[in-house]
Amino acid sequence: MTAARARRERRQTVLDRVAARLCTVVPDLDPTAATRFVERATVAHTLRRLETHLAEHPDALISGSSDAPIAVQRLAGLLADAGHTTVVVPGCLRCGRLVLLQHIVDGGRVCDNCRRFYHRAPCGRCGHDRPIATHTDRGDPLCRSCIPPQARTLRHLRTGAAGADSARRRCRGVPQLLSRPAAALLSLRAHRLDLRSHRRRSDLQVLLPPAPAPLRRLW
Repeated sequence: MTAARARRERRQTVLDRVAARLCTVVPDLDPTAATRFVERATVAHTLRRLETHLAEHPDALISGSSDAPIAVQRLAGLLADAGHTTVVVPGCLRCGRLVLLQHIVDGGRVCDNCRRFYHRAPCGRCGHDRPIATHTDRGDPLCRSCIPPQARTLRHLRTGAAGADSARRRCRGVPQLLSRPAAALLSLRAHRLDLRSHRRRSDLQVLLPPAPAPLRRLW
């Protein structure tokens, strides 16, 4: 037996165990469908975590607790979307939104928007105790109000000398990206003003395209 085949068989064994446990939690689920749900919700390195968490927390799929691994969250979402009403999808610990919860805090997990509320510190610029949005090149925390305007334009503040050089290059590239549309808009406005300034019909005939010729009937 090759090593790859042995790994496949070991994975299939774990899949069967997780599917059997899943059938005990979701009564109207057959083993074949349970296996498909587990395969869709996991990858190679998360299958063991799913099995371990379901063994330690048998009610993980019906309690709605936010303290659940990513694989459990995905499995609960797939089952709920398929119409299994006994399954409760975990929500954010702070706002309750039903999204993927990747950030671990005290008491459970939170979404991307609520993560900053659990990472508070005195801002290195204003000194207020606020949620930290980013850090400077020296590592000082910054709140959202104290982020420099150029960093807001780039949507993030890079750290380190190389990152700062890259950020400056991108800042210089912003006007270049906006120059062509701005020039086209100014040219269009100038053309309209030029048309309005000409009062004589002869000038308008030069500036405007000729009227189309009448259509001939071909039938």
